[in-house]
Amino acid sequence: MFKRDNRDIRSDQRLLEHEVDDIVDAHRVLVSGGKLKDEYTTDGLHLTEEGYAAFGRALSLKL
Repeated sequence: MFKRDNRDIRSDQRLLEHEVDDIVDAHRVLVSGGKLKDEYTTDGLHLTEEGYAAFGRALSLKL
């Protein structure tokens, strides 16, 4: 069993505070009204080529 104590949790929180700039907010780019934008999906779940391109553009801003 994996056991964590408060020191581990505080350490993780400190890391997140410093590394938050490295997170790509795909939700902001790909989602509107709580679901994938129609232009990025055909079935509401899987990305289309344009969906991956949009995600790639968002990702490239962080690299």
